[in-house]
Amino acid sequence: MSDVVIFQAEDGTTQLEVQLEQDTVWLNQAQLVDLFQRDQSVLSRHIRNVFKEGELEEKSNMQKMHIANSDKPVVFYNLDVIISVGYRVKSQRGTQFRQWATRVLRNHQGGRQPHQSEKRLMVFSRPFALLTQAAKAQRKPLRKGFDPLGDFAALREIKVFGL
Repeated sequence: MSDVVIFQAEDGTTQLEVQLEQDTVWLNQAQLVDLFQRDQSVLSRHIRNVFKEGELEEKSNMQKMHIANSDKPVVFYNLDVIISVGYRVKSQRGTQFRQWATRVLRNHQGGRQPHQSEKRLMVFSRPFALLTQAAKAQRKPLRKGFDPLGDFAALREIKVFGL
C-alpha cells in the first residue's frame, strides 16, 4: 500500500499528490507535465530516451498502478526517472522536487532499510575496503596518498586471496 504526500512548488503554482511506495516517490505523466511545465510529447520523448539510451532500466523504474475511476492502469515513474527527465528539460522546479523528495524519503524511512542509491554506494565502496584489508593482512601499509582507482602499481603488489 502506498502513502500519498503533497508537493507544493516554492511559488505555490503547482501542487501534486505524490505516491510514496517502495522507498521512492512515483509520478505519472500528467503530474510530470504539471511539475516540469512542458508539453506531454516533450516529456514522453525524454522518458523514452532515458530508457532507450540505457540510462535507466525501464522495468525497475516504472510501474502500472490502478487508480480509482480509471478504466486502465496508469504508468508511474520513480524518482530516478523524474530526476533524469528534470536534467534533460533543465527544470529548476525539478531541482526543487528532487530536494523535497529526498527530505520526504529520509523522514519516511526512519530506521528502515537504506534507499536504493545508498545500497549502490555500499556496493561500490566494498571492493576498496577489501583491498585495504588485504594490504593490512600482508603488513604492506598503503603509502600516503594512495588512490585505489588510479594507483595500479600498488594494486598489483597486493595479493588478494579468496576473491
